[in-house]
Amino acid sequence: MKSGWTKFVNYEFGYDWIFNKISSEVNSNNYMDQKGFANLYFTVNTQFRIESYLEYYKFGNTNQKTTQFWDIKINYISKKYDFNIFVQGNNLLNSNSIQRYSINNISESLYNQRLIPLHIVFGINKNF
Repeated sequence: MKSGWTKFVNYEFGYDWIFNKISSEVNSNNYMDQKGFANLYFTVNTQFRIESYLEYYKFGNTNQKTTQFWDIKINYISKKYDFNIFVQGNNLLNSNSIQRYSINNISESLYNQRLIPLHIVFGINKNF
């Protein structure tokens, strides 16, 4: 779901349910993966914008309960000098890792990925 307003706030929301099932003569297994997101955009004025991104993951057949990510970006745009300054905070909830379970006709696998911890990025974009 997405808004189309031209005023102060806009949003995007979404959620997916993925049902997995596999059966064979010796084994059967089923699980559900869930993915969701909520994005908010605040336009304070034509030069200043705040963007917030929240993601939610819950993968079936893992010991990990849920994983959430929250990123915020603050933009300042100077049209007179044709540049953009931003501050961006990534992984503000400081999630350490994400686990995902996968099953198909020939294998079962548990995928564990370590994540970059909370960090802040400062940047300048200049157009020439």
